[in-house]
Amino acid sequence: MVGSQKIAAGSTLPHTAAILSHRGEAAEIDAYRFTHGLLAAARACGAIICDRTVVAHTRHTARGVVLTTDRGARVRARHLVIAAGYAAGAFLPEKVTALHSTFALVSQSVADFPGWPADRALIWETAEPYVYLRTTVDGRTLIGGFDEPFRDPAARDRLLAAKTAALVRRFRRWFPAIKLELAYAWAGTFATTPDGLPFIGAHPGRPHTFFALGYGGNGIIYRLTEARLFEFGCRPRAVPAG
Repeated sequence: MVGSQKIAAGSTLPHTAAILSHRGEAAEIDAYRFTHGLLAAARACGAIICDRTVVAHTRHTARGVVLTTDRGARVRARHLVIAAGYAAGAFLPEKVTALHSTFALVSQSVADFPGWPADRALIWETAEPYVYLRTTVDGRTLIGGFDEPFRDPAARDRLLAAKTAALVRRFRRWFPAIKLELAYAWAGTFATTPDGLPFIGAHPGRPHTFFALGYGGNGIIYRLTEARLFEFGCRPRAVPAG
């Protein structure tokens, strides 16, 4: 824990206290390259990657599961693992999550970051509404937050301009010496559970099916845990029946 004097000495942040994590306790990645790396590794192990393909129908049989895609192809499997995040609601007979919309922007590149904490630290605010920030290797700033309960994609997207303006104001208040020039802004949807924990395991109403659902912004951590549990044949916390 650090106090306001140390924060003011090392940054232009206005906060009275903060938790400073040591190296190795937080990380940043290029999510696009990371995902393609995982897909390449899976393919090297024999997986078949079918992008731009939607599972239109699922039929459970005594021996397994039959999936029919939107292109008419059928896939038969002894077991089905669903790791589709909030979109997994289509495979569940009951609602287990609440959906939220988050808003984010990325800036044009700058030469330096005056007023940013040492080592261009990742920043996560615990206020409500909160924001999260980090920099990129090519000198950009990524800032997001000001979440809202999700209603529908159109309503979410109508809020984008106002939420982007709010994020810009927050950034300029914290870092007045950094020139923020907007490059891109977007909105996205994520899901949370009542206790913040994932759902991992079987569902009594879906034979031969396992769920690996990491929610609330901790998907990468939960995915690693889920993979290890399934690898060793564990039957962890199951998705509850209605």
